[in-house]
Amino acid sequence: MLLVQECRIADLEEQLEIVNERISNSSEDFPKDSTDGQ
Repeated sequence: MLLVQECRIADLEEQLEIVNERISNSSEDFPKDSTDGQ
């Protein structure tokens, strides 16, 4: 049972890394000092 949990944790960590990379890549497309069009 612990081995299954370890595998699940590893899968989730990998997915989290992918999501974080996508977020950081997409945030590069927008200026950081944007005033939301105001």
